[in-house]
Amino acid sequence: MRRSASVDLKRSPHGSKSSFQELLNGKWRVLTSPALLSSAVVSALGLFMLINLCTLAMRQQAMLDIFNLPSSSSSQVHVSIKKATGTSNVAFRSDSAVQDALPDNQGNQSNRVVIGTQTLLGPECKNLSAEVLPKLQLQQSWKPGRFMQDPKMEFALVTHLGMERLDLLALQCRAWMGRVAAVLYAPMMKGKVVSWHQRLKGRSVLDLNKVLSSFYDELDPLNSCNLEMQLWTEEVESEVLGTLLPNGALRNLALKLANTEVVVLADIHELPSLSLSQELLRPRKLSMVKQILDEGVAMLVPTFATSPSLPAEEGSRLARLLVSGKKEAVLKAWDEGKIVIPDDGHPGQLSSRAIDHRAWMRAETNTYEIEYEEGFEPVVLVLAKDVTWYDERFRGPFGARTAQALDMSQHLTFEVNPLDFAVHIPFAEPEHVRMSADAVYDQEVELYAEVHKDVAASKYTPIARESCTLEKHDIYAPPGFQPHEL
Repeated sequence: MRRSASVDLKRSPHGSKSSFQELLNGKWRVLTSPALLSSAVVSALGLFMLINLCTLAMRQQAMLDIFNLPSSSSSQVHVSIKKATGTSNVAFRSDSAVQDALPDNQGNQSNRVVIGTQTLLGPECKNLSAEVLPKLQLQQSWKPGRFMQDPKMEFALVTHLGMERLDLLALQCRAWMGRVAAVLYAPMMKGKVVSWHQRLKGRSVLDLNKVLSSFYDELDPLNSCNLEMQLWTEEVESEVLGTLLPNGALRNLALKLANTEVVVLADIHELPSLSLSQELLRPRKLSMVKQILDEGVAMLVPTFATSPSLPAEEGSRLARLLVSGKKEAVLKAWDEGKIVIPDDGHPGQLSSRAIDHRAWMRAETNTYEIEYEEGFEPVVLVLAKDVTWYDERFRGPFGARTAQALDMSQHLTFEVNPLDFAVHIPFAEPEHVRMSADAVYDQEVELYAEVHKDVAASKYTPIARESCTLEKHDIYAPPGFQPHEL
């Protein structure tokens, strides 16, 4: 039995604007020969034809630089540059309907001029422009096996992070016995890192590779996880955009990196208890878990946070202590008021309320089923084959995880692990980073409303590279279109 609560979608999005720059800045010149002057008539005629030929070539090149013409019923042709933070349109006049400029699927192309191409997602992904997907570039990979043969594992902790959070990755690695698949992200502007961390700001990719190699080599192979990590970069248009991680795309990359039968999905500030990975390392226990999961179950791990009344350093120390212990230590800390249900900024604490923490405290050895609630963002143990891809249109901390949980709730039963848990590690975040996230919150809510509507209609496909096909389309000039109108 699953139900969905209503969601407040009354806010209007903050549209951000992108600039469209002309790509054409060519130069040409007409070359003449003295031999042409032997005949005044031939010279004038030849010069006239040459100038017209060069002019036509220039106009043809200008048209080839036009791209991304979306379908529309307007009588103007629009060049649309879609970003995760909004859409900006540049229009130019046309006496014909826009559909005449789009690919001709009727075979009537023999007398048409191709003025460009555009890449669209397939019909299962609404034929959106491929520009909605972040353009990430793999820079470097680090694999285990430096001191011993890389063991083949059937489960992995899957996470992602900005370069500023390496300290949290170290904590996660020390709290987990087994494979960790971590994707790291660095936004770039003109080849330099965009970061609020002064030690990273302005560094090159080569510098980042050195920092990460040093970090990786300093991990104790006998007292830490089996870590595989990748560094991905993205060229961004502004420092503000650099603070909004493409979380959906990064989570998908981490899922691919894991390449295991069973995965634990958690954010970088969430430390799963050591007992969870210890149990999964036992072949008999892992086999029992897989049998449960194979029945269409996603096993949820309750999350707690240290009390905000504790100083950050003391809270971090308490979190590390709790995840190294058992459930009894969590119950004791709860009774003492040292831990709380994570505060997600909503009065109902929707991101974790569905877990029913008090039911978990009473539970002994049996899992218990819960109903999905709108806004749920659980730490989840699940078969990799049952994980739906994250929607890559979401940037920043809101939306991607919530939409994925909604999607998975349509085909999986949610049951709570009665013994294991996770604890949020407190961490500082600069004010401007929080402001950037707040600035796009309304837009993310609007996007989530679209996802919610599609899921309710059973026609949702996550907008992601792994779930959408890509189609190249020629763009034809409409009949009667005049290049000089550019």
